[in-house]
Amino acid sequence: MLILNIIVFSIVFFSFLSIIYTTIKNGISPMPTSPKVKKMLLENLPSHSEAPIAELGAGWGTLAFQLAKKYPDATITAFENSFVPYAFMVIRKFVFSQDNLIVSRKDFYKADLSMYHLIVSYLYPGAMTRLEKQFREQLTKETIVVSHTFALPNRKPSKTMIVSDLYRTKIYFYDYLKK
Repeated sequence: MLILNIIVFSIVFFSFLSIIYTTIKNGISPMPTSPKVKKMLLENLPSHSEAPIAELGAGWGTLAFQLAKKYPDATITAFENSFVPYAFMVIRKFVFSQDNLIVSRKDFYKADLSMYHLIVSYLYPGAMTRLEKQFREQLTKETIVVSHTFALPNRKPSKTMIVSDLYRTKIYFYDYLKK
């Protein structure tokens, strides 16, 4: 029994350290999208898509799994570099057989995003600033970028929605990013 307790404690402890390390490295912790934000975001996305979709910084996968459910004919790639949330998504994907979801630990800053026709994110201001150049260079005019809470600082959204939650969270929609 003592050995089992030590093993469980070690797993929890190293998981905690892993999340802390990645939080410091990324500048933000893996945070789930709130239910109200997720509902409004999903309701205002295109009703159907067969084109590839990406979620940048998928965290625990709360939004990625809903995207995979909403778009069964599309391939959804959930990018997450924090090991514990990534592992959680991999296990959840296995348990729930979500065949159209790819869980990726690849750094989305180094990924070619040109293949995606819809990109969803819940990042932080520094990440949004960093992504602007990548979006400008890689995305096509057909690409839709949706970000909640944090906007692209130098782009005007084509639509902004305000969620009726405690924080009055904003959801930003961007079309035609390539000049």
